[in-house]
Amino acid sequence: MFTYFSFLLKQACVLTCFIIILFPQTGQAKTILFLGDSLTIGKGVLATEAYPVLVQQKLQKQSRIKVDIINASRSGSTTKGALARFNWLASQRKIDVLFLALGANDGLRALPVASIEANLSRVIIAAQKKRITIVLAGMYMLPNYGKQYTKAFAHIFPKLAKKYHLILVPFLLDKVAGEKKYNQADGIHPTAKGHVIIAHTVFPYIQKALRSHS
Repeated sequence: MFTYFSFLLKQACVLTCFIIILFPQTGQAKTILFLGDSLTIGKGVLATEAYPVLVQQKLQKQSRIKVDIINASRSGSTTKGALARFNWLASQRKIDVLFLALGANDGLRALPVASIEANLSRVIIAAQKKRITIVLAGMYMLPNYGKQYTKAFAHIFPKLAKKYHLILVPFLLDKVAGEKKYNQADGIHPTAKGHVIIAHTVFPYIQKALRSHS
């Protein structure tokens, strides 16, 4: 009798191990913090149409990773207050991935490139101290700001990505910027269809960040 029950217990253990391997547990949800401006908060579209929400939906549909998103973006935000905002948010809960999409408003105000770079660096350093994987969204500036400024501005993002070994989205508004059909009347903020394209653009970079963090 004892031998028979031992056999059953052994078989149950084997079956349990097989199920765990075949259907691995996803564990706790990963948290992605989106720190940006009006482009990321989804100004002019429904909150559910903004690209961070669309990315979350794509992750849930295409993988078994549970993901929570915090969209802490604000219209008009510059890089100046980014560190204080990040520190407060990071003190409230554990963050696994930071999607940093700031700098556009600094550029529109023609703020010094060195200041923009320094402000972003402070956030990056603070996040890396907490072992947060960072995705940095690259931006370009309008050509009417002058060739020298637009070139220097565009260089901020690949420079920081190289220096701090970040995951870089070369251009957040790829295939959206300058396309009338994907932008609202102001020519700056994407429509709902524009946000779909942005979500498609950033999705593989966020996937990479989640894989590298696991």
